[in-house]
Parts: sequence; structure tokens; C-alpha cells
Amino acid sequence: MKKSSLNRMIRLCGLQSKRRQDGEKKSKQGSRRKFRGAAVFALIMSTLLLGFLAACESENNVHNQNETKNASDKTEKAAKTTDPDNIVSGGWSRGESVEITDDIKAVFKKASEGDKNAEYTPVAYVSSQIVAGKNHLVLCKAIPRGDNADVTYALVTVYEDLDGNAEITQVLGSTVKAEYPGGLAGGWSEASSPELTPEAKDALEKAAENVADAQYRPIAFLGDQVVAGKNYLLLCEITTTAQKPVSRYSLVYVYEDLNGNAEITETIYF
Repeated sequence: MKKSSLNRMIRLCGLQSKRRQDGEKKSKQGSRRKFRGAAVFALIMSTLLLGFLAACESENNVHNQNETKNASDKTEKAAKTTDPDNIVSGGWSRGESVEITDDIKAVFKKASEGDKNAEYTPVAYVSSQIVAGKNHLVLCKAIPRGDNADVTYALVTVYEDLDGNAEITQVLGSTVKAEYPGGLAGGWSEASSPELTPEAKDALEKAAENVADAQYRPIAFLGDQVVAGKNYLLLCEITTTAQKPVSRYSLVYVYEDLNGNAEITETIYF
């Protein structure tokens, strides 16, 4: 073989080797570019995913805050529409008025028909309790069936069922006379309405300030007596302020002198 031909073959082999190296280099560069592109794409997608998750979390937080606010608004509304002063223990609740309605008169007339000992005339409505029907707690005049017996105040519970039938389930009596021939004894005047008068309520509040171990809640005004000042008779709920508070209904006498000083002179519990 001629020398020139040998040289051409060597150059050709070298050229092919270089081309293979250049191809491999370009292939590696392409692979690197593809890898970098994939890495960049993955980074972009990760950033978008994180942004999406953050947006979702923010939306959930806003939703939860709105739900909390709505719940708080409902609770506040319920608190505003429910007067805590009208709530009595045991599921009992006070009526809007102590006035005796015709319906309550009819219920008591029906309930008293089977009582051979006394007839009960409603004076002041105290509270009610929803059961399978309704319980009514009412201050009444207990009028004995016998002759020459005193008419006294009593707290009477009447159960009225869903069919309108009524029966007396409890009577808490007292020794306080409710009626006298020719009027109340000692110049007492019976109240024309059991609704509290500002004067009677004010006198009780001043008198109760001097009692350290009990709270007095006036419910109904029953009568007054003019003396050197004025006496008041009220139905009250008295709650002791001991470690275990106990509430009891009672008839309370309050005296207020001409200077506006007041004191509780007698308390009769039912």
C-alpha cells in the first residue's frame, strides 16, 4: 500500500473518531439540557402546587372564620332573645305577665271541681313548665269548702294535659289570710292587679340591701296598708347566697317609713 493511501486512511479514521466524540459530547450536552429542563419544569410545578395549596388553606381559614363568626352571631342573638331573669330552675320559666288570663281561670276551675276540701282562685301567675302537656304554678286564694274557715294564700301546681284535662298536683299552703269580711284586716287594701308597682318594688329593694345572706326577687304585688308610712305585701322568690344556693317562694312584708327607709318585717315561706 502506498504511503499516501495509508495517510488518507489514518486521517479518515481520526475524522470519524472525532465525529463520534463530538456526537457523544453533543449527546451529553443534550442530556444535560434535558435534565436541566426537567428540573426547571419540576421546580415550576412544585411552586405552582405550593401556591395552590396555600390558596386552599387560606380559603379554608376564611371559611372557618366565617363559620365561627356565624356561630358566635347566632349564640349572641340567642343570648339577646333569652332573658336569663325569666329562667327558673327545673325547666320552669316565668311568664311575660303575672296577670291571670281567662284560660288560666278555666284551667283552675276545671282542676278544682274534683277537690272536696277547697276551691282555688288564681291571683298571680308564677311560672310554667312544658312537659307532655303543661304545668302551671300559680299563687291562689285557697277557699275552704267548710264554713267559717280562713281564706289563705297557697301556691298551687296544676297539670294540664294535651287533651285539655287538668288536675291539681301540688298545694303549698300558708297561714297568711287572703280575705276578711268587709276587706283585709287592719286596713289592708288588696291589690287590684298583681303587677308590681314601682313603689312596692323600690321599698323591697331598699329593705333587701340590709339582708346579707339572701337575694329577694319580687314577683307579685298583693296589697298595702297605710300606717305611719306604708306596709307592702309581696310574693317573692328568695335565694340564699350560701355555697349551695337554695330558692324558695315566700310572702314578704316590707315596711317603709315616712323618710323612705325600708325594712323586711316578716317572711312566710311556702
